[in-house]
Amino acid sequence: MDRRIYAAIGVAICVLSSCLSLRCQDTVRVVTDRPSYNADSDVSIQLLVPPGAQGPGSSNLAKIVATVRYAGADGPVASKSLLVSDLVRSNGSSAGRYVKIWRVPLRAKTGRYEIDVQETNPKNYHVLTGSPKPASFGVYRKLVRIDEIRLAKTFYVSGDPVSAIVTIKNLTSEPLSGLRVEFSNRYWPWIAGPAEAARASVVSLAQSLNLTPHGSRQLTAENVETAEQVDRPATHQYGVVVWDQKCKTVLDISFSQLVFIHPAGVDSPVPYPGQYVYPSLRSVNTTSYRHFYPSDLDCPAVQFEHDHTMFAAGSEAEIHFSFRNPSSTPWRGVSVHARLLSPQSAELAQQTLRESTDLSPAGSPQSAAVTFTFPSAAGLYRAVVELRGSSGDILASNTLELGVNPLPKSILIFCAH
Repeated sequence: MDRRIYAAIGVAICVLSSCLSLRCQDTVRVVTDRPSYNADSDVSIQLLVPPGAQGPGSSNLAKIVATVRYAGADGPVASKSLLVSDLVRSNGSSAGRYVKIWRVPLRAKTGRYEIDVQETNPKNYHVLTGSPKPASFGVYRKLVRIDEIRLAKTFYVSGDPVSAIVTIKNLTSEPLSGLRVEFSNRYWPWIAGPAEAARASVVSLAQSLNLTPHGSRQLTAENVETAEQVDRPATHQYGVVVWDQKCKTVLDISFSQLVFIHPAGVDSPVPYPGQYVYPSLRSVNTTSYRHFYPSDLDCPAVQFEHDHTMFAAGSEAEIHFSFRNPSSTPWRGVSVHARLLSPQSAELAQQTLRESTDLSPAGSPQSAAVTFTFPSAAGLYRAVVELRGSSGDILASNTLELGVNPLPKSILIFCAH
């Protein structure tokens, strides 16, 4: 056969493979079994193939190569080669099996990691497909967990002794030694005021606790506290804090269930738990709070999406919003303007997104987006969207606060409270 025919066949095969690859990329997703992992635990993935979509691999011998890398870094931290048959169920289910690809090292860098997946030809190992959007997950490090705080009872009279049983577990495959376990009134060690107030109530349950790999210890504390003196019935909580060997790092903190304390012979009024900020609406201090309004009360004409409001200094931000005419009269020749303001309220950028648009009364929202580039200085910036009439008068406006910080390449954010 002529060499030109062989070449044409080869080109056709390449084109067909590319089409299949693109179709696979558009439909197949790779997901992890959890959104975040503790150090010293296993990361597993599966393939999700929508019904009727073409999955990867025309043969069970095709291979999937999964590469794990720290977000923002180029080099991989792990790579695993898997057969497609390991990941795809034989019963036609759209969700594949979960397969382990990496064990997070105990001292791995915390933050966000990404998983790139490629399919290779089993005959010549050419790359056929690649995941267009990598799967991602977070890594944190929690060495110890307080499994249980069990108090002797729930109702106390002022002056009653308080006893407790506390169970501490080692979550790692290495022994831990020299841990300090403290029992006290509830407080947050990293908040100066409450920490200072609770200092007098701190009692040591263990000065130098040793835990075997994945082992646990139960600590019994008889008469560890005394129910506080109160003038009227109240609720109370106790806390347990586990410190490292140098007593500088909190390894875990947990709180007991609510207990009720009342003076002898006094059972009313019924106390509010600590989760109720105020015992009644008349006690609310409305002058000390920033004003956050529900979306339907803030500005019904312009609504922002709040999914992403923190950005790195010098980066680009794409702000998504919708606009509409909430009034009962038509708005003719409306223009949509977006401005970026500095922390000092100076205008840094201005864009006109729509011109001469007619908006019907109580019409459906129209989606729009604007892109701004932030300066290198950190601070609280604001995006302002204005709807202006044909004469230039402002019909409606709304403001979105944007936090700009010198962020690292990968960041894991959590709320301690």
